[in-house]
Amino acid sequence: MDFLKKNKVYAIGIIVFLIALVAIVIALWDILIPSGGSVYGNRLEGIEENVPSDTVINEIKNDLKSNTHVKEVEYTISGKILNFVIDVEVGTDKVSSVSFANKILEHLTEGQKSYFDIQVYFTCKGEELAEGEESIYPFVAYKHRTATVFTTTNTD
Repeated sequence: MDFLKKNKVYAIGIIVFLIALVAIVIALWDILIPSGGSVYGNRLEGIEENVPSDTVINEIKNDLKSNTHVKEVEYTISGKILNFVIDVEVGTDKVSSVSFANKILEHLTEGQKSYFDIQVYFTCKGEELAEGEESIYPFVAYKHRTATVFTTTNTD
């Protein structure tokens, strides 16, 4: 106790410093490590009302597969992005492929089109090229939620 009486100022300073340090750690903890909730925060508000039903997705897949140029269609959703992977037959041109992406839009509501970004990945598995020939596949067609049409890009 003699030490505390002799060094009152230092003892008070150390106690205040420790209290401040604990307060800073608690504040940083709340900022850096959110308590529960979605990893997307509140960016996905309204998603429940806009997610395409399994019936709609199956209609899209069946509509696309009814075309002789489409071999396989896969679908995933990631946050506010609808992802489709369409595997097409050898010899399918890029314009025809993009028309398949437009068929997806025919099945979605206006609310869904304005809520989700849509990415369509086109592949052509099993495509064999002659020496020196280049493939247009794979490529991506993308539609932002505010856009009305798809834009395309090569992925290589």
